[in-house]
Amino acid sequence: MWPVDPLDGMRGSIRMRFPQARLTSLPGGGTNACFLLNDNNLRTVVKVAMVSEANSAVEKACLTWLDGSGCAPRLLGSFMVGERTALHMEFVEGRMMLDSIIESSLRGDVQEILPLFTVLGGFLAALHSLPVEKEGLEAVREIPEIQLALSAPQPFIEPALAERAAELTALFTEIDDRQVLLHGDYGYHNVLIRDNATCCLVGWELAAIGHPSIDIGNLLFWTHLHFPEIARGCVQHFLDGYGIGENEYSPEAVRAFVILQVWRLLGLVRHDFPEAVKKEWNRRLAWTLEHSFL
Repeated sequence: MWPVDPLDGMRGSIRMRFPQARLTSLPGGGTNACFLLNDNNLRTVVKVAMVSEANSAVEKACLTWLDGSGCAPRLLGSFMVGERTALHMEFVEGRMMLDSIIESSLRGDVQEILPLFTVLGGFLAALHSLPVEKEGLEAVREIPEIQLALSAPQPFIEPALAERAAELTALFTEIDDRQVLLHGDYGYHNVLIRDNATCCLVGWELAAIGHPSIDIGNLLFWTHLHFPEIARGCVQHFLDGYGIGENEYSPEAVRAFVILQVWRLLGLVRHDFPEAVKKEWNRRLAWTLEHSFL
């Protein structure tokens, strides 16, 4: 007997709710199941939590808060698919920035890539400029706050790496206490460019309220990991777009930004993940501890 595919049950539940719509699976990043609904040429998206109901609640709160801002998809509603939360949101016409970067990279045209990182910096600066007023806005109260400190290490992290990470992030005590809305996984893999050249940021399940260095560190980590040959130029254009001056943060402080965000990503690695995955994240942490991101 063939095992039951959980997505089949989800599709059935969604079809019952939207009987006239044509349903197509979309990439969900491994933590969610995403479906494109096409109802008489009106396209919308349903995103179902596969790993964390708490993360789904955070994304719902962010989309509610950002409604009408244009920087995130509009939330049309939410409902339950079995015991999982489903978010029904607008379909955003556009192209993922990562696709444009890869296409230009394959052509060897770095000059087409650099302006995209300037856009990434400016867009993040605009997001971080939104006022965070937890009092009086219910949606914001659902978004967790994070501190500039390492949480307890995951059991699979090598002790020497954990000790070194703690040493290198100790300088966070010297950084301002600015609090902003953080996307939590900011980067070209979550930014869509619309046809009118405006940006839309998707994938809000790791959002939080905290210091802007978290989002900055995430962008720097993935850029240096994915595009090492051109990373320094890309990062400089990103920082210029964000408005960070050349001497505003030291290389050591920037590396601490990246370490803290990598530590957050390590927290997503569960005990039942394959050993190869855990080994790879130890390797990435070790690389981060020694790498210069400026």
